Amino acid sequence: MPSYSPLPDSPQPDGVTPANKRRRTSTASAYSQAPESWDSPTQEEFAQDLCKLFVSNRWAWQTVENPEFKIFFGKYLPVAKLPDRHVLSGRIPSGEAEKVIQRTRKITEGKLASYSEDGWTNITKTHLDTSLISVETQPFLLRTHDMTGRPKTGDELFKLMKSDFDYASDYASNTYAVEVICVTTDDGPDGKKARRLIREQMPWIATFESWAHQSSLITVTI
Repeated sequence: MPSYSPLPDSPQPDGVTPANKRRRTSTASAYSQAPESWDSPTQEEFAQDLCKLFVSNRWAWQTVENPEFKIFFGKYLPVAKLPDRHVLSGRIPSGEAEKVIQRTRKITEGKLASYSEDGWTNITKTHLDTSLISVETQPFLLRTHDMTGRPKTGDELFKLMKSDFDYASDYASNTYAVEVICVTTDDGPDGKKARRLIREQMPWIATFESWAHQSSLITVTI
């Protein structure tokens, strides 16, 4: 049986590579072609995107200082300068929050708003109070307060709510620039007294109890 040998490659002119033959590029040469470092705007954008990546994946801030994390970025993205955890958890998210406030202000400025607040406990068993405003049926988170060590009284809740009103309506502070015209709370003892104090000291604001809470309580007892 005759044997066949493969045809030799056809000769190519000097400096010409066959079209179907891929040139190999070493990792080292690819890195050597990269810039030594990014300019400041690119580095800042990288830090902002890295912060969003950490938040969306619920990674601990200290992960950015993990030796293996640094080795990984040093190997595959050496031009990037990793921010330390204080910057990643402080200045960067504060700047991102400010961007959200400014985008929201464009929607809310000069409009009427309803205000709601409620207390809750997070996974670390910290008691918090979160408030929101609604402008033309669209809700916007306002603030979250750490209630650790603060009394659960109507007077304390009234002070908290009043500070929220000032924060939401203050044009000078560049927040939402709205006028709060109504308030909704649950019907617990602190909520009842806080609403009464609002009616007495801010009679232009309407007050309501939350029927979402009342309906839940009724459903539980059935």
